[in-house]
Amino acid sequence: MEQFIGVCFCMSIHVLPKPRLYWNTQTRVEMVARTMSLNRWENIKRNLHFADNNNQVPGGDKLFKVRPLLNFLNDSFRGIPMDGMLCVDEQMVPFKRKSQLKQYIPMKPKRWGYKIFILADQHGIVYRLAGCTFMDDQAMKAKGRGTQEEKMASHNGVNLFAVKWFDNRPVTLLSTFVAANPTTQVLRWDKKEKEIIRVSRPSVVAVCNKSMGGVDLLDSLIAL
Repeated sequence: MEQFIGVCFCMSIHVLPKPRLYWNTQTRVEMVARTMSLNRWENIKRNLHFADNNNQVPGGDKLFKVRPLLNFLNDSFRGIPMDGMLCVDEQMVPFKRKSQLKQYIPMKPKRWGYKIFILADQHGIVYRLAGCTFMDDQAMKAKGRGTQEEKMASHNGVNLFAVKWFDNRPVTLLSTFVAANPTTQVLRWDKKEKEIIRVSRPSVVAVCNKSMGGVDLLDSLIAL
């Protein structure tokens, strides 16, 4: 299994149009071809299962077949010591075949695929984040730029401040040491009024702007 997973990682870095080309005489990739035979790799790929199909509930978890693997990975990610500066952003996992989970987002570099949300530090290390419910995006947009919502919780004696703020679009932040207040004023161009206006900005946003970009760095490292 280690060899099989290693081959999959290698294929994601040295990309060829079809898997069989890694063993083809003209396009052979020694790191892959020497590790295991094509028949062995295809047999494992064809028969690898992470969950018992007999336990699947119709209309239930759409990720049932890989849920045990995802749970294992999430538990492993949570075991990584967290950095002081973290950011949450969406990430597209490219995928063009048939899937109920596939989305099309025209403004993304990879337009077709699975959209997931990543919690990462400024070095591109991935963690995971539990869900948190805020005001609907459209409701915030109706209230105008500068609209904010804050929620606070305590975990193991540590206060957690979750803030959602609407500027050109909504942004959500989580902090253990800075909250929405005190707010500051920032200058923004208003297309409707055709003039520069002042918009209220939560304190946590100002701190975030100094250390953001971890998910973008992660995407860059994956692309490389």
